[in-house]
Amino acid sequence: MRRQRMVIAALVLTLLAGTVVQAHAAGRSPFQGPPPHGGPGFFQGMERFLELRLTPDQQERIQAVLEKYRDELHDAFRVKREARRNLMTVMDNEGTDEAAVRKAFQAAASAEEDWIVLRHKLRREIASILTPKQRALLSQWHPKRRHGVAPPRPAPAGDEGPMAD
Repeated sequence: MRRQRMVIAALVLTLLAGTVVQAHAAGRSPFQGPPPHGGPGFFQGMERFLELRLTPDQQERIQAVLEKYRDELHDAFRVKREARRNLMTVMDNEGTDEAAVRKAFQAAASAEEDWIVLRHKLRREIASILTPKQRALLSQWHPKRRHGVAPPRPAPAGDEGPMAD
């Protein structure tokens, strides 16, 4: 039981650290206001994670996977953040030509791609540790991801003519 709590605490701290790093890179406090994606927020998400009821063996194996990817994830996120900042700097410079913007964008897109592929590898490896029931439960938590995070935009207004005073 003590080991289970230690593993859960390690998972919570790992996820918390990732949240803080991403929020800091986005220029906002991670716990300031509602989450930007409209989800449940960090701590409610952790309560859901506990619903998986991981066995001690699963906890050890997941902890090993997280350790395996920790440095690589940190480095990939740092590269992604720096490439994005560079893109913004290039775009803010009035004297920048189109070729420089394209080059900076391609670097940011490549860094984003590396980050996403690495996260996918991590999730796939963790999913392989879970039972089919646990994977099904986990997949129910993020239905928005399959159809995009933002809700669909409303249809454009019809041709109603000018507004009256």
